[in-house]
Amino acid sequence: MKMKFKAKKIISAFLVFSVCLASLSAKEKIFHAETKYFDIIFDENSKASAEEIHNCCDNFLEELCNEYKVAPDFKIPVVLNSRRKNFNAYFTNYNFNHIVLFDTVPDENFIEFSETLKSTFLHELTHLVSTNTKNKFWKTTGKIFGDIYNPGFYLTMPSFFKEGATVTKESEKGEGRLNDGFFLHSIKQAKLSKKFPGYTDSFGARTIYPYGTSSYLFGSAFTQFIIEKYGMEKYAEFWFAGTNAKKLTPASVFKKVYGISMKKEWKNFYDSIDVSSIEKNPDEIFGIEKFGFKNKNLHRYSVLGFIKNEIAILDETTSEIFIGNKKIFRKQNLQKAKLSENKKYILTASMDTNHFDVKLKTEIFNIENKTWKKINSGSTKEIAIFEKDGKEFLAAIKTISQKCILEIRNFDDDFSLVDSFEFSKNQIPYSLCADENGNLFFFLKNEFEFFLCKGKINFDESTQKKFHFQFFNLGKIIPRFLSIKNKNTENQNVGNPTKAVFSFVENKSFPRLATAEFFDEKIELCKLQKDFSGAVYSPVFSNENENKNEIVYTGKFYDESRIYKLDLSSFEKEI
Repeated sequence: MKMKFKAKKIISAFLVFSVCLASLSAKEKIFHAETKYFDIIFDENSKASAEEIHNCCDNFLEELCNEYKVAPDFKIPVVLNSRRKNFNAYFTNYNFNHIVLFDTVPDENFIEFSETLKSTFLHELTHLVSTNTKNKFWKTTGKIFGDIYNPGFYLTMPSFFKEGATVTKESEKGEGRLNDGFFLHSIKQAKLSKKFPGYTDSFGARTIYPYGTSSYLFGSAFTQFIIEKYGMEKYAEFWFAGTNAKKLTPASVFKKVYGISMKKEWKNFYDSIDVSSIEKNPDEIFGIEKFGFKNKNLHRYSVLGFIKNEIAILDETTSEIFIGNKKIFRKQNLQKAKLSENKKYILTASMDTNHFDVKLKTEIFNIENKTWKKINSGSTKEIAIFEKDGKEFLAAIKTISQKCILEIRNFDDDFSLVDSFEFSKNQIPYSLCADENGNLFFFLKNEFEFFLCKGKINFDESTQKKFHFQFFNLGKIIPRFLSIKNKNTENQNVGNPTKAVFSFVENKSFPRLATAEFFDEKIELCKLQKDFSGAVYSPVFSNENENKNEIVYTGKFYDESRIYKLDLSSFEKEI
């Protein structure tokens, strides 16, 4: 038996190294670091990330094994892949237990962690330990035939419970998705919209939005609910019963362990979700009215801005861009889009899946002549176009492993480099945009603090330092969707402060609206103190009436979106 087990480990190691070789260039050297329980495999770019995982992995595993009553008798391959540019990770037991981390900077959907890579690894490690709550028979079977032989993994423990365990673990110390109002909004919104799913509807995939995220959303919130109610020891017992298929269905395993039907506990969970302080219908709120865009049933939208008096819209459901009600183009695998400050271009980022490792593809659409310009870099996350002294420049956020670099490039055929600035590890700039005076603006996540940043670019050849940043601490809020108010060309109003608008959450609130005015050494930040159904996503300043302080935004109603106009003067604000 020992010889067979050893042979299986050698074969497993060979397969992991084969995967690494396939995903990395032949010119790149592959490194290996070993701990008591892990073999960490990485390339040159991922050395710092590998060290970070190396320093925490054994402690994480022992903590989880203690919680789930599992013997820590593992030797797990962990692969860090810095070539794939969409942040993600996975654990699989096919055909042997291993973890893969895509070593790149996350987008703003994963900003709930001070140390994202470590928290993501903990998420995947929770998959590994919970899945391996096996009895002696199935452990022996796995040693002979492979870890994939695990009946409960497929029969009785759907992704609802798998992702429920992991998201709950990542969130237990105050960070993670269960402490983020953007994530929690969908759960509360389902109740507000009277579309709350049954537990069986959350077990697997859906054919309509939120597609594959239901198990993360409802599985994690329900898991947190039952652990707080019954304790971790009972939850570990539930996983042992499920993994070893003590009963054949998830509901029957739940009833066996907890002594209550899944249906009744789901009702208790539903009743525990408090939406009493949230306005249920924004159409009835003074100061909010529907915007005159032709919404399609069950489609989701993001507002990009205005071109003259026509609104620019991204239809997230179909990956189409509209100006007014006219379709401009459709882009496959479109991840995000934004309107340039001069209203000449639509800036897009999409996933290029025609590679072994998925690449980011950043392209610029010229609205006037309907031509495309591609940025030849697979590591550019976000771009903005700004003008300085009558000349156009490109600002780009690029990534190498867990580090971000802000580059300024000429807006020419080859995007020649002007200057660059490298941020420290765990500093993530996002929501990059510009104003008509050549200033850059972005949010900066520094571990778990958030800043609104203004960047001035100095192209004077006599000064070495081209970048000058101002960092304004936003306090205990999580911001997204930054947009800058750019004046109409007919009405420049020179001398007025630059204004910004964005969404934020605070203490698990719904996504709310905030505005900021930039002065020389300070900003005046106004936060809207109201939660209403649909919340506030992708807000922009309306230019329909320059004399009114109006915002156009997207309200998300669980499985669809609507576009609204909001008069800021009608609401109480905290300054």
